Amino acid sequence: MDTRAQYPAPQEKLVDEGELERVMQTVFDQADPVVGIFGPDSISWEIYSQKAVWFGAMRANLLQASHPGVAAALVNNSKADVALRLQTTIAFVDGVIFGTVDQARELARRLHAKHAAVSGVLTQSGGVHERGDPYEGNDLEALLWVMMTIIDTVVLLYEEFVKPLAPADKDRVMQELPQLAAMFGIPARALPRDWAEHEAYMREMYEGPRTSVGDDGRAAAASVMTPTDRALELDVLGRTVDLSWLPRPAAGLFRRLDPQRAMFTAVRTMTIGWLPPHLREAYGLDWSPPVQRRAAVFRRVLRTAMQLQPPRMRRAAGYLEAYRRLGLPARL
Repeated sequence: MDTRAQYPAPQEKLVDEGELERVMQTVFDQADPVVGIFGPDSISWEIYSQKAVWFGAMRANLLQASHPGVAAALVNNSKADVALRLQTTIAFVDGVIFGTVDQARELARRLHAKHAAVSGVLTQSGGVHERGDPYEGNDLEALLWVMMTIIDTVVLLYEEFVKPLAPADKDRVMQELPQLAAMFGIPARALPRDWAEHEAYMREMYEGPRTSVGDDGRAAAASVMTPTDRALELDVLGRTVDLSWLPRPAAGLFRRLDPQRAMFTAVRTMTIGWLPPHLREAYGLDWSPPVQRRAAVFRRVLRTAMQLQPPRMRRAAGYLEAYRRLGLPARL
């Protein structure tokens, strides 16, 4: 696919408020106000309802940071830590995919306003991007790249932890994509039309000059792949107990035993394996045989753990709430 032929003209490079409203309305005009922009029969409801796909958030962030404009925005304009950004992203996707039309509209407007406050200039050249070039949060090329990294990752993780998708199902993902992309202000003409075109787009971005890992990209990757230093607190019968008085060796043991930190380590290790080889190298990530063996163990353990969970526990809260709203039994 010649993705360049589908990019908007230069004067349309930024998604302004008017363009967002126009693109969204083309979707809302065909949607049921209560059901929302997708619905129970969509493949989007099935895929995004699986909590396991969010194990790929770190991978998506690292792919995104290979675009200099996105990396600069992450490093210079984001005040939230990684965990908070992930929570915000999940809440947005949950609301847009499983919410009503009014909920989707409000979330999209809020995201656009947040992106409108993001701007600056690149401090380093890379690929076709020159030092001093401006970057904007609502730049169409950057939004498209972010959207495609999410789609690519969600499908990869669904197949990793849930089940393989038939080629026709992957094509359905792309056929439904304009509805989700419209919430970012991305017009349908800028999107791949099927999975083969999506793969061609990803190859072009990986191999072409529009992505290049520089200092900002490596800084963004470091922030994503470094666990936040949680306070030394322990929840006991609903009460928070301060353990900051612990001597350093005991504090280190507490952190090593912290289940959230253990999960972070597992996801970080698996993420390295989910990256294209050239990005592993660009970010300086170790993928030696011992790391590969640990990643394989983590994948097997998490896959088994997910399968042992009750079906309802595997599903996103927004998915279950959507079925309650519609008065239908949830498909589990």
